[in-house]
Order: sequence, then C-alpha cells, then structure tokens
Amino acid sequence: MAPEKDSEQSPESVSPTPPDVDTQLEERLSQPVLKGTAGIEAAQVWISAFLVVIAGAIAYSNAFTIPFHSEDQRLIVENAPLHHPFSFPDALNPQLPRPVTMLSFSLNWWLFPGSASAFHAVNLLVHLLNGVLLFLLCRRLFSPGISEPVAMLAGLVFVLHPVTTESVDYVVGRAGLLTTLFILLSLLFFLRATRDQESVTLPLLGLSLLAFALAWGSKETAVMLPLLVFLVEWLRSGFLGFFRRWRVHTPYWGLLLVLLTAFALKTETPREMGYGLGLHERLATQAVALLHYLRLTFLPIKLNVCHDLAAPAGFSAPVALLGLGVIGALLIVGLALLKVRTLAGFAVLWYLAMLAPAFLFAPMDAALVERRLYPALAGFALVFPWLVHTLARTPGPRAVAGIAVTALVLGSGALTFARNYAWNDETSLWADAIEKSPNSTRAQFELGRARLTVAETAAQNLRFAGNLDEATRANLRAELEGEFRQAEQHLRRSDELAPGSSLTSLLLGRTLEYLGQTDAAEKAYLEALQWDFGSRQAALHLARVFERRTVESSNQDDLRRSLAYYRHAAQLGPLPPDASAQYGFVATTLGYLEESAHALQAAIGGNEQSPMVPALQQLLAGLQQIQELERQANHALAQNATDVAGLRLRAEALLRRSASFQAAYALRRVLEGNPGDPGIWIMLGFAMGQTGAAEQFLKEFPVPATAPDAPSPWIELARRCVADNAWDAALLYLEKGPTGPVALGRPLLVVGDLAMEAKQYQRAEQYYRRAAEESPIDPTPWLKLCDEAIAMNNAGAATQALEEAQKRGGDSAAIAERREQVGKLPPEGFRLPPTRKSRPNQ
Repeated sequence: MAPEKDSEQSPESVSPTPPDVDTQLEERLSQPVLKGTAGIEAAQVWISAFLVVIAGAIAYSNAFTIPFHSEDQRLIVENAPLHHPFSFPDALNPQLPRPVTMLSFSLNWWLFPGSASAFHAVNLLVHLLNGVLLFLLCRRLFSPGISEPVAMLAGLVFVLHPVTTESVDYVVGRAGLLTTLFILLSLLFFLRATRDQESVTLPLLGLSLLAFALAWGSKETAVMLPLLVFLVEWLRSGFLGFFRRWRVHTPYWGLLLVLLTAFALKTETPREMGYGLGLHERLATQAVALLHYLRLTFLPIKLNVCHDLAAPAGFSAPVALLGLGVIGALLIVGLALLKVRTLAGFAVLWYLAMLAPAFLFAPMDAALVERRLYPALAGFALVFPWLVHTLARTPGPRAVAGIAVTALVLGSGALTFARNYAWNDETSLWADAIEKSPNSTRAQFELGRARLTVAETAAQNLRFAGNLDEATRANLRAELEGEFRQAEQHLRRSDELAPGSSLTSLLLGRTLEYLGQTDAAEKAYLEALQWDFGSRQAALHLARVFERRTVESSNQDDLRRSLAYYRHAAQLGPLPPDASAQYGFVATTLGYLEESAHALQAAIGGNEQSPMVPALQQLLAGLQQIQELERQANHALAQNATDVAGLRLRAEALLRRSASFQAAYALRRVLEGNPGDPGIWIMLGFAMGQTGAAEQFLKEFPVPATAPDAPSPWIELARRCVADNAWDAALLYLEKGPTGPVALGRPLLVVGDLAMEAKQYQRAEQYYRRAAEESPIDPTPWLKLCDEAIAMNNAGAATQALEEAQKRGGDSAAIAERREQVGKLPPEGFRLPPTRKSRPNQ
C-alpha cells in the first residue's frame, strides 16, 4: 500500500508504516503459525524475539554471581525500610524519589531477601524485554517491506552492546532499565492507539499515558517521552501530520507539566548536583561528556565504572566547542533525515533526546556515567536495521553488510561477556577504575572501602578460627595488615583529592583503629563529625574508642566522653541493639542508672530472649535498692541531720550512683567524727580513689581502723576499687598502704587475684605477667598464670605456664594438681568459651 501523499513523502523503500499497513500487519500476525505466508511471518517474529532473548542470556550468563556493590549496599542492603513493600515509602530519597524503581527493589528483597542473584536476574529480564520491545518498535516504525531478521538487529545490537553492562550488572542501574521499558511500551501503545487516522483507541492511549507515568516514576529521563511521541508522529505522517492530530499529543504534554510541577514541589535540590555552576559551565561540561558518550557508543572499549571527566572552563576550551559543534551537526543531520521520514533521523534524534536530561538531573561531578547512556542506546540500535535495509539493495554491499553485522554481534557479545567478569569482584572493579582514572576521588574512595570491607571480614573470620597454629595466625595477621594499609592508602588519597567528606573520614578511622593507631582513628572520627555533625556512626565509634581507653587506663574522664558520644548518637536516631547495650553499660558505670535502664530496654526491644534481659533485671533491682537506701537515709537524716547511719546510707547511695565527689565529702565528715569505723574508712578510700585523690587519702588517713579477726582493710579497699574498675587506685593502695603483710611484688598478685574473683581474666593475666617480670625467680606468678589459662580453657597457655613455674622450682604438688586440671580441658580446636562478665557489677 502506498504511503500517505504529502509534500514530505519519502522514498518507498524507507517510507514509514501508514496506519492501514499497521492493520494489515496485525491481521497477518494473528493468523495461525502454519497457515501460509502469514503464519511464516508470525513465526519469524517469535523466532526473532527468541533469538534476541537467547543472545542476551548467553552474553549475561556469567552475571548471576555478581555481588551487591557500593551503591547497591547503601541504597538496598543497608536501607531497612526498603525491605518490605509496606515500608518502602520511608526509603525514598527526597531528592530523586523514583518510587517505581524503589518499589521494584522492595518487592525483590521481600521475595528473595539478601539474594544478589535474584536482583541481577530481574535486571537481566528487564534488559532482554527491552531488546524485544525495541525489535517490535522497529517493525512498527519501518516500511512494510522490512524483513524480521533485519528488524531483529535493533534488539540484538541493544542487548549485546557492552556499555549496557553497567546498567544490568549494577543493581541500581535498574532505574534506567525500567524507564526504557516503559518508554518503549508507551510508544508501542501510542502507535496502536493511533493507527487509524480518523479515530483514537482511548484505552490504548490511556495505557500509553500510564506507561509514561511509570517511566517517570522509574527515572527522570522519561521527561523526553512527549518529544519522542512527537517524533514518532512526524516519522509516520510527516510534520504537518502532527498539527492535524495535535489533540492526541496534548495529554502527554499536560501529564509532563503535572509531573514536573509535582517534582519541583516535593523534592529537594541536592547540593552535590552542581547547580551552583552557571548555565555556561553546565552546557560546556555536557558538550564534552557527549563526545565521550559517542566514543563509548561506537567504540565500547576501556569501559570504566568511574570515568574521570574534568569540567572545562566554559566554551573557551576547544574540546567544549568541538562537543557543541558535534551536537549541532547531529541535530541537523537528524532533522534532515527525519524531514524525509527516514528511521535514521528518528534514531539520531532519539539518541540526543535521551542524553539531554543529564543537563537537568545529572550531578556535575558525575557527568560521565555509562548507565546514563542506556536509554540513548535504543536510538543508536535503530540505525542498524535502516543501514542494512538500505545497503541490501545491491549484492556487493549486502554481503559486506551481512559480514559486518555478524562480526558486530559476535564481537559485542564477547566484549559484554568479558566485561561481566570485572563486576564479579568489587576490589578488582575499582582497581580497574583507578588504573583508568587515577585521579578519580570516587574510585579511590570505593577501592579503599572495598579493601576495608574485605579486611574486616577476614579479621572477623580469623578471630573465630580456633584450630590455627601460631605461625599461620602470624602470617594471616601480616596479610591482613597489608590489606588495611592499602585501604588506608586509598582512603587518604581520596581525602587529598576531595577533603571534607565525612564518610571518607569515618572509614579512615575504622581502618586506623584496626591498625592499632587509636589516636589517629580518634582524630579521623572527630573530623567525620566536623564535616557531618549528624553522623551517628562517627559518634558511636568515638564512644567505643573512649570506652576501650577507660578499660586500658581506668580514666573516668574518657568514660564520661564515651557517654557523651553515646548520648549524641542516641539523639540522632534509634541505636542498634549492641550499641544501645554498650550505652547502657557505660551509663551504669557512671551511675546514670535510669538512663542505663532506658538504653537496655531499647536494646531488648520486644525480644524476651535477649541476653540483655538479665542485665536489665539486675539493674532495675539495683535501682530499687538505691532508692530504698535513699529513702532510709532521708528518713534518718530528717530526724537527726548528723546521724552517722543516715549519712553512711546516703554516701552508699551516692557511690552506687557514681557520685563520688559528693560521697567523699560526706564520708570525710563522718570519718572525722568516727575514726574507728573500718567500713567508713573503706568507703572513703574508694570514693577518693574514684575521684583521682588516692594519694591524698593515703596522706590523710594512712592508718585504717580495724576490727578483731577482720580481713585486711587494704585488701577490702582494693576489692571495692576493683569492683568498679578503679584498677590504678587498687594497686596504689596495696603498694603504698600496707607495711608488712604484703611484700614486694605481692600487690600485683593480689590485684590479679581480685581480677580473677571478678572473672576479668585478661586483666588478671596482665597483672600476673607484671609480677613475673618484677620477680623473675618466683614461680608463684606462673602458677597463677596457669590458673588464669585454665579458667580461659586454654590448655596450651596453661601447659607453658606450668613449665615456667617448674623451671623456677615451683611446688611439685601444686604443679601436679594443675597438670591434672589441664588434662581435663577440651582440645585446642574445640575451646569452650569461659564464663565471664562483660563488665563488673552487671
């Protein structure tokens, strides 16, 4: 059937499909497959679609083992509200919501939680479907004489193009996949709805508009769909045909206006998107980016997950002028070819149109991203059927075209298959990016983050590997240190290239902490908070750093700083259960018992089986005791303000709340009036030790009050200090207070014994080893080290300690008794965890 006659009619061989040809085509394809030529045509359509799917499936057959990468982790894995369809609205980004894409992620996780393979399978399924839809669109837009294999080239080139790997292999690339899917569906529905020049099928037109809305909900690139609909109309019925059917196009532009208005009112402009740049600079940057996109389109080699594109200084840069000239040339060529209603013109304008939204929505610090090219490649793929159809008129060019197309398809598939391997390992992916873009801030950061993740996982595995000999452990630790060093190197380089990143400082702090550089880690965490005061992770890491310092130094000031950072983190949002539990323990140690109870209740949540339940119950019982002490003290002091028992009760309540200064002040007055009370003397020594005034206590109260047959008051005072982690005060009292009962070297052993009583075995080991160093010929510290190793179920360390005790002439009966206990310990590879408290008095 001849095409519509008007002033813009094209040659017959490349004329677009008139509306009545659409009807004939559908009638032929509706015939049974085995009924004459119509059936053969239908079979060819199905076979062509099948070949597109098979070719794409083969090219991406090695993509199912790809893990979640960096953006996938942040957007999906770590985004808890996204993990259920009912809560996914809370996971939407207020800057770029993309609800359709986010809902697809939510459903994906809900059905296959944590499965990266399931996410990649969905991505590939959408990609293959896009290839089939593009093939079908090509058939609709081309002249009725095109063969199915030629139209199939559009789908084949599209699904096999190596640049599409980032969209398919990166889970977050699904936004581009979905918006392309709905754009293609919208165009196909539009062609079906308007196939009759005299009428419009409203249900199909409604489906086309719905697909437009879904495309917009997937990604903002869909802003160009009304323009594509206009270009389709121009290709099909000429430029004047658009004006004859303008009413059909009005809903698309009206819907676009509504969507843009909603987007402007309900979203925030991201600060990092570079809107501070002037129009001149943005245009110049996009012009240069287009040159790179063209190179990637026609020569897809040196693919890079993180291209480094330096923004030019406006159009004074020659490369920017060249880019602008290329844009103008492509626009002129596209319009000229479209004027004669040629598919190539539509393809060129599609390509430009799909890259244009980058001007509005693309961050300027990421102006060149491969997955942004995905929708534009559909236009590029449409050129090949037109080119082959044109060349197929003569035998010579037809043969050349066939060979070239075959080589193109096979080569593209091979490159795509090879590129997928790079995505299978995150460290290799970002190392490849740095090799190609050494000055890319993001590449340096992501490789540092990836190496840190690998090293932290390996360190965790090594910690729980109980059947390794010491030499193997030493080698693994050396390898781990090298991995942490490399992570530090890349994170520092990222910070040099773009200082001021809170996340970079946070990860650098974690790396330095693993390397044992606590002071440097603290500095990095403080910088992370400086750049982003709302960084809860930085606050938690600082809280834990100061908490560990308290364990090492018994410095209560560090513990108070730890509590301050726990409080700040809690103000920023609910804490993870383990962090909330640690917060509670720190608050308990400092005497903020009500605050501790609140934190432990948050850690438990509604889980009655939580290991924190006994600690909370004990804490609440302690609170009741303190409140009872306060009630009794208030009652006694209300009757007599100088009542010794009432003052003692009040001091005890203050000590239990860690209000050591107030308690010391009250106890000093009581002890001055009652110098013979050993209990008050011990309480005052403990209170002054807590405030760092142990030396002053020894000067003012050097002689303790004693009761007949009572235990040594010095040991009782040390025990009270140890129970509250005041280790330095306990050791000082034992070293400088007693005058005879405790000989040189013995204070360390006594403190070690008190640590064993408190089941703080590592602390006990430290004091026993110090005692062994101070008295090298004494076997006693080694016998006690054996006792500590037995308590820790460490047969190897216990045996070694016994050998050292025997060398120093230790008592044979004591050694034999301990050897018998060591023989009952489980094998080294099956060590039982010792029974120990996570913190004294908990």
